[in-house]
Amino acid sequence: LDKKKTAINLGQYNEIILGEVAAIIKKLQADQALRRDLSDRGMVLIDGHGAVRVVNRTLSKGIIKLRKAELDDSRLLWKWANNAEVRINSYSQKQITWSDHQRWFNEKLNDSACIQFIAYTVENNIPVGQIRFDLEDDDTAVVDISIDKKYRNLGYGNIIIQEAVNQAFNKKKLKIIKALIKSDNLCSIGAFQKAGFSSCGQKYIGGNQVFCYERINTDEKK
Repeated sequence: LDKKKTAINLGQYNEIILGEVAAIIKKLQADQALRRDLSDRGMVLIDGHGAVRVVNRTLSKGIIKLRKAELDDSRLLWKWANNAEVRINSYSQKQITWSDHQRWFNEKLNDSACIQFIAYTVENNIPVGQIRFDLEDDDTAVVDISIDKKYRNLGYGNIIIQEAVNQAFNKKKLKIIKALIKSDNLCSIGAFQKAGFSSCGQKYIGGNQVFCYERINTDEKK
């Protein structure tokens, strides 16, 4: 860690001189740039999401599976999209007509820049949510997720995001996946943070304050 300039080596534990320790601590207290440099280099070396990945990969096995969305899923997705809480957390809160949804869904199914999954329970094959990736360019996509109201607050969102993101990184060779979340949608923000997404700013979309989160494909980066 000292050689990578992410930490300061104080020497062998049995040879530490307290005065030298105090001097280094004072130096760190007074030098904000040095603290920032140590932190920045540490985040390059280790992104800090290892524990999250292990837990989510473990939990996802045998609980949730993903499959690509099909034409027969259209009515189920329409029902989920028109749920009151989903509409509140969307940029437009208007109810979606069946004809508009059919037209939109058919376009998405035939769009090579879109991949959409249905998440379902392995035990009883019940669909619990959907997650979609829309490509902005060759290596960046924006993610959208919604969970059936009966299965919210049970931890499915975090598992679905983690599993789907891993598949999207592997299959689409993406470098970055972004999530654009309304600022008052705290449940969604929490799910993406637990899935390893980091804040990357904010913007306004359709008059709504939106927080931007992203996850970088560290395997691709290496």
